[in-house]
Amino acid sequence: MNEEEVKLKLEYLISKYIEDDDKKRELINLVRARGGAVAKGILADIQSYKKVHYTEKDSEIMQEIVFYYV
Repeated sequence: MNEEEVKLKLEYLISKYIEDDDKKRELINLVRARGGAVAKGILADIQSYKKVHYTEKDSEIMQEIVFYYV
């Protein structure tokens, strides 16, 4: 997974699991500015703010991000 892929996947997860629009914008801007360097924190924020369970596909995406960036 390269830097561009991790950015796209993190933005996808943020958009899907963060309901608060201000928090969503804040996290997406952070990902765009810092990329994979903030992956661990972004995944922690998604965990804190999510209101629904992760899909199997999304869990696999997160595991891939953790493997390469955490």
